[in-house]
Amino acid sequence: MSLFFATLAIVLAGVFVLRVRNKKSQANCHICERPVSEPIYHDGYPFCVVHGDDYTKGRWIVLIKGHSTPEDPEFGVRLYHLKQELATHDLSSYIQVRYENLEKEIVTFMELCVLEECSERAKTLSKQFFS
Repeated sequence: MSLFFATLAIVLAGVFVLRVRNKKSQANCHICERPVSEPIYHDGYPFCVVHGDDYTKGRWIVLIKGHSTPEDPEFGVRLYHLKQELATHDLSSYIQVRYENLEKEIVTFMELCVLEECSERAKTLSKQFFS
Protein backbone atom coordinates (compact mmCIF):
# COMPACT_ATOMS: atom_id res chain seq x y z
CA MET A 1 0.00 0.00 0.00
CA SER A 2 2.81 2.42 0.83
CA LEU A 3 4.42 1.57 -2.53
CA PHE A 4 1.18 2.68 -4.18
CA PHE A 5 1.21 6.06 -2.39
CA ALA A 6 4.90 6.59 -3.13
CA THR A 7 4.31 5.89 -6.84
CA LEU A 8 1.26 8.16 -6.86
CA ALA A 9 3.27 10.96 -5.22
CA ILE A 10 6.03 10.63 -7.83
CA VAL A 11 3.53 10.68 -10.71
CA LEU A 12 1.74 13.75 -9.29
CA ALA A 13 5.04 15.55 -8.75
CA GLY A 14 6.03 14.78 -12.36
CA VAL A 15 2.73 16.12 -13.70
CA PHE A 16 3.16 19.30 -11.62
CA VAL A 17 6.72 19.83 -12.91
CA LEU A 18 5.60 19.35 -16.53
CA ARG A 19 2.73 21.81 -16.11
CA VAL A 20 5.00 24.47 -14.61
CA ARG A 21 7.64 23.92 -17.29
CA ASN A 22 5.12 24.12 -20.15
CA LYS A 23 3.40 27.22 -18.83
CA LYS A 24 4.29 30.09 -21.15
CA SER A 25 5.18 33.53 -19.93
CA GLN A 26 2.45 36.08 -20.40
CA ALA A 27 2.74 39.84 -20.58
CA ASN A 28 0.53 42.75 -21.61
CA CYS A 29 1.17 44.54 -24.89
CA HIS A 30 2.81 47.91 -24.23
CA ILE A 31 0.35 49.60 -26.62
CA CYS A 32 -3.05 47.86 -26.40
CA GLU A 33 -2.45 46.39 -22.92
CA ARG A 34 -4.09 43.09 -23.88
CA PRO A 35 -2.54 39.91 -22.49
CA VAL A 36 -0.12 38.25 -24.91
CA SER A 37 0.91 34.64 -24.35
CA GLU A 38 3.97 34.89 -26.61
CA PRO A 39 5.03 38.54 -26.57
CA ILE A 40 7.51 40.07 -28.97
CA TYR A 41 10.03 42.25 -27.14
CA HIS A 42 11.50 45.47 -28.53
CA ASP A 43 13.60 47.78 -26.36
CA GLY A 44 12.57 45.71 -23.34
CA TYR A 45 8.83 46.26 -23.86
CA PRO A 46 6.38 43.42 -24.67
CA PHE A 47 4.13 43.74 -27.74
CA CYS A 48 1.48 41.71 -29.51
CA VAL A 49 2.18 40.82 -33.15
CA VAL A 50 0.24 43.79 -34.58
CA HIS A 51 1.70 46.43 -32.29
CA GLY A 52 5.23 45.02 -32.44
CA ASP A 53 5.21 45.94 -36.13
CA ASP A 54 3.72 49.36 -35.41
CA TYR A 55 6.40 50.03 -32.80
CA THR A 56 9.32 49.10 -35.03
CA LYS A 57 8.05 50.51 -38.34
CA GLY A 58 6.07 53.54 -37.17
CA ARG A 59 7.39 57.03 -36.64
CA TRP A 60 6.67 57.88 -33.01
CA ILE A 61 6.69 61.36 -31.51
CA VAL A 62 6.40 62.56 -27.92
CA LEU A 63 2.97 64.10 -27.42
CA ILE A 64 3.27 64.99 -23.72
CA LYS A 65 6.05 64.67 -21.19
CA GLY A 66 6.31 65.43 -17.52
CA HIS A 67 6.95 63.90 -14.13
CA SER A 68 5.27 62.79 -10.93
CA THR A 69 6.37 61.99 -7.40
CA PRO A 70 4.90 59.78 -4.69
CA GLU A 71 3.45 62.92 -3.07
CA ASP A 72 2.09 64.25 -6.39
CA PRO A 73 1.15 61.34 -8.70
CA GLU A 74 -1.53 63.31 -10.56
CA PHE A 75 0.45 63.79 -13.79
CA GLY A 76 0.95 60.04 -14.21
CA VAL A 77 -2.70 59.33 -13.52
CA ARG A 78 -3.88 61.86 -16.12
CA LEU A 79 -1.34 60.59 -18.65
CA TYR A 80 -2.58 57.02 -18.24
CA HIS A 81 -6.22 58.13 -18.58
CA LEU A 82 -5.30 59.97 -21.78
CA LYS A 83 -3.62 56.81 -23.12
CA GLN A 84 -6.83 54.89 -22.44
CA GLU A 85 -8.91 57.60 -24.14
CA LEU A 86 -6.68 57.53 -27.22
CA ALA A 87 -7.17 53.75 -27.40
CA THR A 88 -10.97 54.21 -27.53
CA HIS A 89 -10.38 56.29 -30.68
CA ASP A 90 -8.07 53.63 -32.19
CA LEU A 91 -5.01 55.81 -31.70
CA SER A 92 -1.96 53.77 -30.72
CA SER A 93 0.19 55.17 -27.93
CA TYR A 94 2.58 54.06 -25.25
CA ILE A 95 4.12 55.57 -22.15
CA GLN A 96 7.88 55.59 -21.78
CA VAL A 97 9.01 55.75 -18.15
CA ARG A 98 12.28 56.36 -16.35
CA TYR A 99 12.99 56.86 -12.68
CA GLU A 100 15.47 59.16 -10.95
CA ASN A 101 16.37 59.54 -7.31
CA LEU A 102 16.49 63.30 -6.75
CA GLU A 103 17.21 64.60 -3.26
CA LYS A 104 16.04 61.38 -1.58
CA GLU A 105 12.80 61.37 -3.58
CA ILE A 106 12.04 59.07 -6.49
CA VAL A 107 10.74 61.05 -9.43
CA THR A 108 9.02 59.29 -12.33
CA PHE A 109 9.60 60.92 -15.71
CA MET A 110 7.04 59.94 -18.36
CA GLU A 111 6.51 60.55 -22.05
CA LEU A 112 3.35 59.68 -23.96
CA CYS A 113 4.32 58.73 -27.50
CA VAL A 114 1.93 58.55 -30.46
CA LEU A 115 2.32 57.74 -34.13
CA GLU A 116 3.19 60.88 -36.05
CA GLU A 117 0.28 60.49 -38.48
CA CYS A 118 -2.16 60.53 -35.52
CA SER A 119 -0.52 63.35 -33.59
CA GLU A 120 -2.96 66.15 -34.50
CA ARG A 121 -5.98 64.10 -33.51
CA ALA A 122 -4.21 62.97 -30.33
CA LYS A 123 -3.28 66.59 -29.51
CA THR A 124 -6.92 67.61 -29.79
CA LEU A 125 -8.04 64.80 -27.47
CA SER A 126 -5.27 65.57 -24.97
CA LYS A 127 -6.66 69.05 -24.28
CA GLN A 128 -9.38 67.63 -22.03
CA PHE A 129 -6.68 66.03 -19.85
CA PHE A 130 -3.90 68.66 -20.08
CA SER A 131 -4.84 72.32 -20.59
